[in-house]
Amino acid sequence: MSPQIDFYISQGSTTEQRLLLACRLADKAFRSGHAVHVHCADAAQAQQLDDMLWNFQATSFVPHAQVHSNDADNAPVRIGHGATLWLNNDVLINLDRAVPAAFAQYARVLEVVVQDSAVLDNTREHWRYYKQLGHEPQRRELANA
Repeated sequence: MSPQIDFYISQGSTTEQRLLLACRLADKAFRSGHAVHVHCADAAQAQQLDDMLWNFQATSFVPHAQVHSNDADNAPVRIGHGATLWLNNDVLINLDRAVPAAFAQYARVLEVVVQDSAVLDNTREHWRYYKQLGHEPQRRELANA
């Protein structure tokens, strides 16, 4: 079965806004009962996202851990980077500059887009890559994100 691929397009333009949107998407997926892997570009981004997930909203808590940590086994939201993927067959939120090779093992793939030229160029490449493989990605325009 082919994954559902969605590009969540924010009108924001900063790295922080992109990570905040990833936090909101992870929170929504977790609250809907999904296991979530957030795939970051590098260790620094993974740590920044980890820190943001603790307090991005005063009214919610997203149980999470980095894939390589001792707490990862019990966390429904896991954060990884590089070759470290949690193949949960459920939801992948991709923040990496590359499409993870195992993306097709997930039911849903979420790409997070902000109005930054490097991010836009990179996610356009992702869109083309998915299309070349026969997938039909969808655009999700977010008015205030």
